[in-house]
Amino acid sequence: MLNKSDVKEFCARLAGEYPGWEYKASVFKNKTLKHSEIWIDPGWVLHLSAEPYVLVFNKSVSKVLKEAFHDFPAKWTAIMPILRPKAHNHAMIYRKLVHTLPDAEAYIRDFFERGLDLVERYFSNPDEKAFLAGYPIYGEFPAPSTDDAYEGLGNCIARAILLDFDYVERFIKDDFPTIRPISEKRRERVAQWLPIWKERAAETGSILPPKK
Repeated sequence: MLNKSDVKEFCARLAGEYPGWEYKASVFKNKTLKHSEIWIDPGWVLHLSAEPYVLVFNKSVSKVLKEAFHDFPAKWTAIMPILRPKAHNHAMIYRKLVHTLPDAEAYIRDFFERGLDLVERYFSNPDEKAFLAGYPIYGEFPAPSTDDAYEGLGNCIARAILLDFDYVERFIKDDFPTIRPISEKRRERVAQWLPIWKERAAETGSILPPKK
């Protein structure tokens, strides 16, 4: 059976076909934007298949996460599933078990290029404020949606960085059309930090931690 080590060289070559991309630590990565790092994470599973996602790591959001939410597992700003061909809902991630190297290469190229299309459409704006203003990305299928949509802590922090405290207060109250309730632990922690963010914003125009 194939595994991720069998396709490592192919993935590196594939990434090299696209400016700014590299394949490192089993993930496709792009550091072209000054404010954010973008991943196309195959999410490799045993006996070669994948559960591919686009992951966004915004530097400003990461600073807030590190200060106020360092004990929380999610470290990304946003996560968007790469859906399989002919998907008919947002849960149909592009999984496919492959048994030969040619089949594996065709599968990897397909989900990688589908990921590139999402990156180009939703995660490529060089202006950080405009980039963050696009969150959360939520739409009824077939419109793409970030996997955590209104539930996402990273999305909430992105709005807080833009000083959209109305959004933050709605997050705390779980006042969004979510499929499942927003985590109470997340809402409580955001509620604890909202007064601090408001005070900082009033003093400096930003909620980011002060430079040491």
